[in-house]
Amino acid sequence: MRSVFSWLINILAVAFWIFRIIVTFLENSNINFVIKTINFNVEVGLLFLTIVFLVLIFKRNIIGGVAYFVVYAGYFGVGLYNILANSNGNFTTDILTQAFVCVLAIFMGLLNLLDLAISRQRKGDGKSKKTDWFFKEDKFDRKLDERAAKNNYRIF
Repeated sequence: MRSVFSWLINILAVAFWIFRIIVTFLENSNINFVIKTINFNVEVGLLFLTIVFLVLIFKRNIIGGVAYFVVYAGYFGVGLYNILANSNGNFTTDILTQAFVCVLAIFMGLLNLLDLAISRQRKGDGKSKKTDWFFKEDKFDRKLDERAAKNNYRIF
């Protein structure tokens, strides 16, 4: 992850995951909160799957990004459809907040997938244009004498 955009998307994904943990905990504790889970049992499983997906995304694996998007689009897309279908044109703040969270989750999954797909450099290769001119060439390598000590002692 070399770009700031990648870091921000991944920080948003982790923050959203923590937010969903809080929402699930509050619903399990029967505490009223503006956001409700779509399906409690599926949500708990999704929270554990999200850990695996986020690890794969942090490792810049495209399979993790695709799985993250497909699972989130499936779960929150169905939830968004049910929320809008059951509203009957009566859009209260609770319905709009639920819909916003669903759209945010789908959009975040799409951004993660696009970031992984568009990113040409999936991992840092350790090369630097500032020092390659020096370290690429063999003529600057140190020639050791056969009598020289091969020990690499470090003095702190």
